[in-house]
Amino acid sequence: MLRIYLASKSKARKELLSKFGLKFQVIPAKVREKKQRGKLSYPQLVKYNAGNKARDAASRIKNGVIIAADTICVQNGKIFGKPKNMQDARRMIKRLSSRPQRLYTGLAVIKKDACGEKLELGYEETRVYMDKLSDAEISDYFKQVSPMDKAGSFDIQGKGAFFIKRIDGCFYNVVGLPLRKLYLIFKKLNLKFFVFFLTTLFLCGCSTEYNLATKQEEKYYYSTDKEVQMGRSIDLQVAKQYKFSADPLQQKRVEDIGKKIAAVSDRKEIDYHFRVLEDEQVNAVSLPGGYVYVNIGLLDKVSNDDELACVLAHEVGHIVARHSIKKLQAMQGYSVLRLLVAVALALVMWGQPQTLPLPSFFWVTAVKMNCSPINWERVMQSWLVMIPGG
Repeated sequence: MLRIYLASKSKARKELLSKFGLKFQVIPAKVREKKQRGKLSYPQLVKYNAGNKARDAASRIKNGVIIAADTICVQNGKIFGKPKNMQDARRMIKRLSSRPQRLYTGLAVIKKDACGEKLELGYEETRVYMDKLSDAEISDYFKQVSPMDKAGSFDIQGKGAFFIKRIDGCFYNVVGLPLRKLYLIFKKLNLKFFVFFLTTLFLCGCSTEYNLATKQEEKYYYSTDKEVQMGRSIDLQVAKQYKFSADPLQQKRVEDIGKKIAAVSDRKEIDYHFRVLEDEQVNAVSLPGGYVYVNIGLLDKVSNDDELACVLAHEVGHIVARHSIKKLQAMQGYSVLRLLVAVALALVMWGQPQTLPLPSFFWVTAVKMNCSPINWERVMQSWLVMIPGG
């Protein structure tokens, strides 16, 4: 088995790799990072720097696997790397706390053995939303945490977490080493000793957000953007398989009440869509990404707008708490574990990996979440045809 080398002095990156049981040796890269992107995009810039670091470290070993990374913070077109001094760190975090920013981490992995060198590059992007910090808060923070080795001068995994409002994307990217992306690169290089990451990353998730409905920090491996895309795709299938109400007054009634409820909900970063279905069954359904469907059977049943508002608030509550996403993740986590157990048994019995089928679970679970009274079989079947098996 090839030895792993980390081309970084970053304490956070070392702690992450150690946390997941990898044995490695640190070989700090001796190259100057490119600070200005010129004609490069932000992803190209961080991949360029990471690639240079990996190649520099690779030139100093005979064989092994080299991991290199480069992280930058971007706000309004300005790049923030590691601060030059404490004064620079103070200015940096003051500005970054004033509005959202994006963190980019470039990854470079070189596999060097008797067959030669092979380089794989990748990157991850995460949006970060911070509370606006006062000078006193910044001073208190810097008394406890050194900002000098951190892009943007803050750490999300430590005391910096107290003023991170939320993130949209990979939590570990903000730390400085996006683990899921690293795992995918290892897969491309056919590095078997990294297989255990599959279990870890699926179980812990990669997107971390504070859920205002549950009042807890929760991990998702579907970001808000992906959830919205998911809901939009399912909505297109619903439109093909079901008939929407042709009564504009029914639609306006549901939409007006629904929009008022959504406006005071704890999840305003998504657009809410309210549809009326030509179905006589008494039911309402919510889907990922802000989609709510109400049957005309339910509209005929409710006595007044207040009763309808209660139903719509219940469905909006499901979306705010991301119940369908949680059920989907639980189903996927179970399937991944089941697959890994099967692989382990195959290795014990035959001594080599076997080709095993991975069940198609996907977001049929999300569709089934709270809509059992409605006949969703046709929608499910269409998705099983459209979505490739795992």
